[in-house]
Amino acid sequence: VAGFIGSPAMNFLPVPLAEGGATVGGKVGSPKLIPLAPEISSAAAAGSHQVTIGFRPEDLRMVGEDEGWPIEVDVVESLGADAYVYGHVSTADGESKDIIVRTDGRVPPSKGETVHVSIISDHMHAFHAVSGERLGA
Repeated sequence: VAGFIGSPAMNFLPVPLAEGGATVGGKVGSPKLIPLAPEISSAAAAGSHQVTIGFRPEDLRMVGEDEGWPIEVDVVESLGADAYVYGHVSTADGESKDIIVRTDGRVPPSKGETVHVSIISDHMHAFHAVSGERLGA
């Protein structure tokens, strides 16, 4: 249900589990840790070494390189006060995953630019990588 409600839809990103959470970003810079509650990490680890994180485009914020994970910008859709940044992130296994970010339309990034983002932690959702079941409250 989370995948088809809202426009644009929620981003889903399968990421490998690590101690204290999951990691995202592989080719551009070093992987960044996304903290997960211990009960979510242990539930996700049952039958998989990954977790799928879900977040809406408005729940990402632009941050500095040392604070977030890199997204390479493919297209910018300007909508006045807002802009949607369509880009991709390289995962630890070398795959490329599409990501949509809603940002300030007055100062959007440019195509080809690499921006760094982080998720507003209490707006992130975690799903079991195999079953798709939502983890946590």
